[in-house]
Amino acid sequence: MSWVSFWKFLHIACMFGAVALIVGGGVINGLIQRGKDVRAIRSVIAAEGRVAPVAGVLMVAGIIFGFVTAIAADFDLTAPWLLISYALVLAIILIGALYHGPQGKKLDEAAAASPDSGPSSELLTVIGGTGRNRLVNVADSLLWLALIFVMVVKPFGL
Repeated sequence: MSWVSFWKFLHIACMFGAVALIVGGGVINGLIQRGKDVRAIRSVIAAEGRVAPVAGVLMVAGIIFGFVTAIAADFDLTAPWLLISYALVLAIILIGALYHGPQGKKLDEAAAASPDSGPSSELLTVIGGTGRNRLVNVADSLLWLALIFVMVVKPFGL
């Protein structure tokens, strides 16, 4: 096995793990919220809190291993497909930090303040969200899909 294959494997494995934890956690959280079970919502928030650092480390490691792979494979780091990938990753990180993070905090606070017997009006408001929630989730999903497409297909050549 060549060094390029080794670094590429590490890049793909880390990114696969990061995407599975980040996107999978978000999907599970969304499904649990629909059930409006306060204890279940608290449990999934706690689980996400334990998993988030692992997902973050995998994401950072995956990005680093991606650069190492590109350098080892003698890729042009300014190739269009790589520039597109950088922009997509940056957009995903920004949406996570600027939108999903604060929304998660609101959900956590509302769930903590809600009685076990049923969701408070505040929790229902956070769960119900706005059209903006749906729009951001759709945009986020499209960004992840676009990133996977660009990394696999490498449009505009190597």
